[in-house]
Amino acid sequence: MRLKERIPPKVKRGFERPLVHWAGWTSALRVLPDFSIIGAQHSGTTTLHRYLLQHPAVARPIGGKEVHFFDWYYDRGLDWYRSHFCTAAYARLAGRGGPVITGDDTPNYLFHPKAPLRMAKHIPDARLIVLLRNPVDRAYSQYRRELDRGKETLSFEDALEAETERLEAEALVAAPGHERNGEAFRRHSYFARGLYAEQLEGWMRLFPRERFLVVRSEDFFADARSTLERVVEFLGLARFAFRPIGKANARPYPPMDRGARKVLAGRFAEPNRRLAELLGTEVWWTT
Repeated sequence: MRLKERIPPKVKRGFERPLVHWAGWTSALRVLPDFSIIGAQHSGTTTLHRYLLQHPAVARPIGGKEVHFFDWYYDRGLDWYRSHFCTAAYARLAGRGGPVITGDDTPNYLFHPKAPLRMAKHIPDARLIVLLRNPVDRAYSQYRRELDRGKETLSFEDALEAETERLEAEALVAAPGHERNGEAFRRHSYFARGLYAEQLEGWMRLFPRERFLVVRSEDFFADARSTLERVVEFLGLARFAFRPIGKANARPYPPMDRGARKVLAGRFAEPNRRLAELLGTEVWWTT
């Protein structure tokens, strides 16, 4: 294991935050990202990001992988956003045999209602990578994280029942510039975040279809090599022999109750069919 991989993420961020402030002074010399991993949460985006950083033609963002400009920090301005990425000179010269590219991996973008229009305004030519996990498993994974963090006190079934009321009470869209204050939106949107077709339709109204690469998370984890070949080709990069890594943020937790799973799978049946129709694929998940 390389030394930098042994450093805990919180320690890394402690060192990287001052770099963002310094980079702000040179924001005019910096590039905007060429690609963005826009979602979905709990679907393997961190693992994909770590794989891509192995490639010599992908520059690491300053300050950590999730910039959150188009959702939480849009009011800080485009110069602040630029400060997270490499300089144009570095992008031209640092690659081994060619220029490098850089990207923003913020999986909250897919679900955030304001992110598509904002991104289309500032980086309309960006390539967008979308990892989609079985929405039943994704919902339960999010629930277990919030439960472990002490941010959820309800049972999974009760949390799903309370979700609509929680989100409606928050009125996120009425608070421009303060989206991060939306506690329920960030933490308790278990079912809503799995309505992938609804979210992607909003993005695809603003970006051409060829700008999207949609990958099923189960395929990525079953065969990372094949998925990475698709991603590298999509980004226009040279083929690369990636070193195998484990799943990021993997943690054990009790299995979902079978009854709850059956109910949730039923609720997602129609949204999953809608997603298959949108993407021109078969229905990916039925349970």
